[in-house]
Amino acid sequence: MTLSSIQFHYVKLFNETEEVMLELQTLYNFGAKKFGIIGVPPIGCCPAQRRYNATRGCQERLNDFARAFHFALDTLMRKISTELPKMKYSLGNTYELIINIIQNPSPFRRLNAEATSQLAAVTLYDGPPRFVTPINFRQLAKDN
Repeated sequence: MTLSSIQFHYVKLFNETEEVMLELQTLYNFGAKKFGIIGVPPIGCCPAQRRYNATRGCQERLNDFARAFHFALDTLMRKISTELPKMKYSLGNTYELIINIIQNPSPFRRLNAEATSQLAAVTLYDGPPRFVTPINFRQLAKDN
């Protein structure tokens, strides 16, 4: 991938986050004040992408895009929450959640897909700032 194509993708990414901002403002104007958002997981680590890597490892170029999207979305949400005073949100960092499982698989080896999904849901609902910010989904649900 060339530098110009990477720059193109980041410009496109920025434009897409700006579109998200407009959509959130529209929802806010219609009365929505709480937003639960789940980010993009490490897409370069999904089996369909790993098979294209000679080492069968994660495609870091794709993961770079996932991390960049989360950073852009986090920045956007911080900005828009200062502009919309009654807005509250939780941003789930599924990239960090999944990469943690990939890098530390031992505690998760015996879990099936359903149990893993439940663990992810519980982590986003009641988890620490590493996985969900600025407040977790439980705090978002309780906040009036």
